[in-house]
Amino acid sequence: MKVGILTHSEWHKPDYEVGSSIIRGDWLIRYWSEAELYREGVDYDVLIFQKAKAPEIAKGFHGFKILDMCDPHPGIDEAMLPLVDWVTVPTMTL
Repeated sequence: MKVGILTHSEWHKPDYEVGSSIIRGDWLIRYWSEAELYREGVDYDVLIFQKAKAPEIAKGFHGFKILDMCDPHPGIDEAMLPLVDWVTVPTMTL
């Protein structure tokens, strides 16, 4: 199985360090041999959107899509929820 992870930091390019992208993206990639940072054109079985608002990628991807949310982000939620197969959240409220 090949897994691509599109992190918030990689996709949105903020001018600050995003802890959740490190913990829920970079660390997974470091210790999960089947996972890598998302690269356009690679054939993945699973694509994880780590707090990344990328509906154009989600629409064109035909494998399993997971939206990993560690806190609420209204713009991401509305754009991405209808396009993914699974959503991970840390609390029942989310």
